[in-house]
Amino acid sequence: MTDIAAKVELSPTKNYPDVSVVIPCRNYGVYLNDAIRSVLGQEGFSRASEIIVVDDGSSEDSTLQILDYWRHRRERVRIVENHGLNGIGAARNRGVSVAGCSWLAFLDADDVWLPGALEERWMALDRFPQAEWIAADFHLWHEDGSLSKGGYFANGDLSREILREAYRSGQPQLMPKPVAHFVMTSLAWTGTVMVKKYLLESLGGFDCTLQRAQDLHMWVRLAAVSDLLFVPKPTALYRQHQASVSHRHEEPESWSILAYSKLLSDPKLTGFRPAIRKKMAYFHAQNAYFHRQCSQKSKAVMAAAAAVRYDPLRLQLWKNLLATCMLRP
Repeated sequence: MTDIAAKVELSPTKNYPDVSVVIPCRNYGVYLNDAIRSVLGQEGFSRASEIIVVDDGSSEDSTLQILDYWRHRRERVRIVENHGLNGIGAARNRGVSVAGCSWLAFLDADDVWLPGALEERWMALDRFPQAEWIAADFHLWHEDGSLSKGGYFANGDLSREILREAYRSGQPQLMPKPVAHFVMTSLAWTGTVMVKKYLLESLGGFDCTLQRAQDLHMWVRLAAVSDLLFVPKPTALYRQHQASVSHRHEEPESWSILAYSKLLSDPKLTGFRPAIRKKMAYFHAQNAYFHRQCSQKSKAVMAAAAAVRYDPLRLQLWKNLLATCMLRP
């Protein structure tokens, strides 16, 4: 077990806003210390701020020991229980429900904030004080300790084009209610998001029926009611390890399809339904390709047909359906 008794030095802080950082944890004790310390050491983590670690039904002895350590270690780290094993969305909602600060931030137990991560976002807020929702870039953090070259959004063709002004200037970019952009591609990752508590609660929190893609679902809904302030600098590391890629044997877009189905029926997003349907067609086409690679013809045909159903005017989808039907079983 890692040295959980190591001393954490708290950075001196200026007159920053207070923030409640919600960290859900289920049997990730091996990583949890790093996550907590990466927050406690932040410039901008004021004396009234707090970390809320939500124990989402952990059963590993090592994780329980570390949770117990932090439970008795310092006032600004709170351990709360999430009963029912309802998934990470419910765990985040549990943390939000007990949060005492007006700003919320999120970090998963296996990820970390980079030095200066919090201050970068507070400085962006100084320039755009009207903002109530902030996101930033991040690095992928591989098992060998290496980082992705450049930020994740900076490396994406579509995301970099949408955020070109931020990357060109190196300065934060305020995006007025960017629903159309978020339907095309997500421009926020949970580990870099900060949002006013009242705003997230006004949307009912994360959808607990979604075991995955609940964050994607939330960001599109949030984009419908709030401007996004995007910081083009990486502020966090998204750890890539075996547990985080354990779903690769599953249909890759099944949860995204369910999330977008919910968005399709959201009355606040009526004007974006054509774009949502096109994105759902894309998800189904990705699933069709996955099943073709797995030699699962019937499933591939069903997914390809679903893609055509959601975007019937796209010729390429009809070609993909015909090619899939002609595959040998």
